[in-house]
Amino acid sequence: MGNSHRERSQPTTSPIVWEKTDPSDLTTMALGDTPADYRNKVMDRLFGRMTAIYGSKWDYQFRSESTLRIAKQQWLDALVKWQLTTHQLGRVLDACIMNHPRPPSLGEFMQLAVERYIPAHKAYQRQTRSSVSEQEKTRRMQTGRDALKNITDMLNNHQEDHNNAKF
Repeated sequence: MGNSHRERSQPTTSPIVWEKTDPSDLTTMALGDTPADYRNKVMDRLFGRMTAIYGSKWDYQFRSESTLRIAKQQWLDALVKWQLTTHQLGRVLDACIMNHPRPPSLGEFMQLAVERYIPAHKAYQRQTRSSVSEQEKTRRMQTGRDALKNITDMLNNHQEDHNNAKF
């Protein structure tokens, strides 16, 4: 095993462009819908970028070829499951740089992806927020109106007391 992880995780000769937005380009397709060789290049590029960003802190996790291979497959499986595009992947990587002074775990990385960049998660959040029944919405609105009326009454009473006070 003569190769170091740094040598193994260097970007491929045909670099993945992270920020392209041309709809016909592979970078805007869900990773699972791209050819296998492209997915492998994306994983090589991602792990290479992580090495460039985090150095030996990242490399230390992958001391053997088999560990590295398994890790890349786990990360790829997660990215495919959440239908992440390479364009989104680049954005999540940028967020990692800003939010993680140490290498993120797969869970931390995917948390950033899911919270910020995955439309399915955002749709789920909207669905959850909008799943309140109309009756419950009406009840909450009335509760808010009642509370506002109580506050207004208190302020008016306080103003009347203040105006009637003799100094």
